Amino acid sequence: MNDHNNTLPVLIIMALLSVCITANGRNVTVKTPGTLNTTIKSSEKYNISELKIIGTINSEDIILLRDMAGCDVNESRTKGRLRSIDMSEVTFVKDNTRFIEGNKNSTITDTYTLPAYMFSNCNIEEIVLPQSIRAIGSRAFRNTALKSITLPENIIIHNYAFQGSKQLSEVRFPVFTKEMWSECFEGCTSMKSITINNIGLLGSRAFKNMENLTDITIKGVIGHVDGWMCRDLPSLKSIRFEGFILNTGSSIIAENCPQLSEIVFSGTCMPMGYGSVKECPLMKKCTVTGYVIKSGDKNFIEYEEPVTFSKQMENACRTFEKLIAKKEYSNIFGVKNTIYDMVVILTDIGENQKATQYAELAANYNYKEPRLAEKILESDMDFIKILKDSKPYDAHDASNTERFTYASAEDPKVKEIKDFFNLEHIAGNGDEISKMKNIMKWLHDNIRHDGSGGFPPNASRNAIDLYKACKARKCGLNSRGLSIVLTELYLAMGWPARFITCQSVDTNDNECHVVVVVWSRALGKWIMMDPTYDAYVCDENGLMLHPGEIRQHMIEGKKLVLSDNANWNHKLIFTEKNYLYEYMAKNLYLLSAYIDSYPNVESEGKSTYYTLQPEGFKAKIGTATCDEEWFWQEP
Repeated sequence: MNDHNNTLPVLIIMALLSVCITANGRNVTVKTPGTLNTTIKSSEKYNISELKIIGTINSEDIILLRDMAGCDVNESRTKGRLRSIDMSEVTFVKDNTRFIEGNKNSTITDTYTLPAYMFSNCNIEEIVLPQSIRAIGSRAFRNTALKSITLPENIIIHNYAFQGSKQLSEVRFPVFTKEMWSECFEGCTSMKSITINNIGLLGSRAFKNMENLTDITIKGVIGHVDGWMCRDLPSLKSIRFEGFILNTGSSIIAENCPQLSEIVFSGTCMPMGYGSVKECPLMKKCTVTGYVIKSGDKNFIEYEEPVTFSKQMENACRTFEKLIAKKEYSNIFGVKNTIYDMVVILTDIGENQKATQYAELAANYNYKEPRLAEKILESDMDFIKILKDSKPYDAHDASNTERFTYASAEDPKVKEIKDFFNLEHIAGNGDEISKMKNIMKWLHDNIRHDGSGGFPPNASRNAIDLYKACKARKCGLNSRGLSIVLTELYLAMGWPARFITCQSVDTNDNECHVVVVVWSRALGKWIMMDPTYDAYVCDENGLMLHPGEIRQHMIEGKKLVLSDNANWNHKLIFTEKNYLYEYMAKNLYLLSAYIDSYPNVESEGKSTYYTLQPEGFKAKIGTATCDEEWFWQEP
């Protein structure tokens, strides 16, 4: 009896404490977007620490949520105490109203993305993400108090999504992450270890400025992983690739990771560009316990040069074919390059039937940059319409006297190129245009295109060094490398030339293309020569065009004619449809070039890089210009 009386006050205290705790939590249903403030009174908004929301919300509702979580519309601190929020049953409605004053990106752009900046600078410690979302917007959780988070299946994590969330120590990745972009966890100083399961695309600098991160493990399939996956990680010691890799970007895996001493490939790797690290003094060589068909440098990532269609290669191809047939890996950046690489490898080892199968596979594998594809889907646009809808260039500024410059044929370094390649013999005895075509065809035939291989390690970016490296290593070059070589061959013949980078409207789209423009004295104009595909483009009258003219013809709906011999490594033939209206149409929104053209210009890094862009567009690629006439000035 006495024991019962003693426990009664304790039970009463516990019950009262429970009431106090639940009093700080609320469950609310938003029946109409913008009405959250009718269910949560202004007198109670700063007392709620836990919240579950059901319903569809807009920018007005986000303004209130941010206020409750300690940050108002001007990003000033409030008395808000909201620390935990369950949004599992929340959906969004498009809303152009800004929920942060002066921040044009703080709007709800689509119904399937947690909006960019939504909880930026808020004191949120715990969140259950909406089941409806497919993506987390840029800086959505910048500088929050998040401690851990569980990511939903098939999620896209945009740039800087969790930037500066210093208390974030655990991220639970789903079975399949669709995409993870640059610097998602920059400044997340509590994160020590990251384990990812399967992932479609892992962007450049995905892991950067995370001072206590020691190890990264990717356990499952990787669709594509960019070069410079890791950068500026002072505590990183280990990177482990344990699953199947379909494709990688350029050579460098990691840069400025002074403690990195282990990179392990224990799964199967299709031909990849990876082959080096930079400013990682402890990292001498990768450990390969799996099977690598080809790497960017066999001394750093060892592989046996394929000579037969071995059982290992057969199994790798079978797995690769099954994976790219799946929805998750059917639209992955870089995979087409892997298929092309396999065509070359299979041809080299005499597996012509299999090579033909892969050539057909490449022709049918249609990659579209995912975020751009969503943009097109939502607004019923295509690449030609994107060009047509772009603003015009500015009027010519006659006061701008800056000139593009071209190395003289009398320059000793340029003369050396002419002699080294015996260019007069290659060019032949025809007229100027036929000589230009002959030199491009010779290059196309002598250095194959390898889109995933990047540049040969330790080779300077000039014609002679790149040619020697390709021959010594039996490797190819990407479109940039081929265009650098062709530019210098044309300069050596005394023709002004420069290489032009062609890019899409989406500056995060890594699939650009590089071509050469050369000045024809016979025609009195610039013309485009594409060594990757041994291609050039004419108008309906047979006049050869430069990229700017091709772009304008597309906008005006004028007829374009692709050269008859356009091909990829003599394995695939290109048509106007797939070369011009699918590939080049995407990549003619922005055009970039160095103002100086001479041997080794890119390696030296001294010349200004200009980007021609439509009026009002801010690409932030080199120095911007909207002056089309200036960009295409006569030499």
